[in-house]
Amino acid sequence: MSGWKFSSGITGTIPGGTILPAGGYVVFAKVPALIQARTGYAGAIAWTSGSLSNGGESVGIADASNNLIDSLTYS
Repeated sequence: MSGWKFSSGITGTIPGGTILPAGGYVVFAKVPALIQARTGYAGAIAWTSGSLSNGGESVGIADASNNLIDSLTYS
């Protein structure tokens, strides 16, 4: 999943060398330190810009070649 990125909603890219095993997941957070402080999980990746609106917003993820892989409406 190296180089996969958000294509809408927020901006963030999965770092090079990232391998996602079957059943695995990637956690993105605006402030990863808060996730770690509240849950103990230290592997969250910071998104680099943008924020999510609770009023409904399209969020998409694209592969390293910029092909849309999936999208959803966040609300």
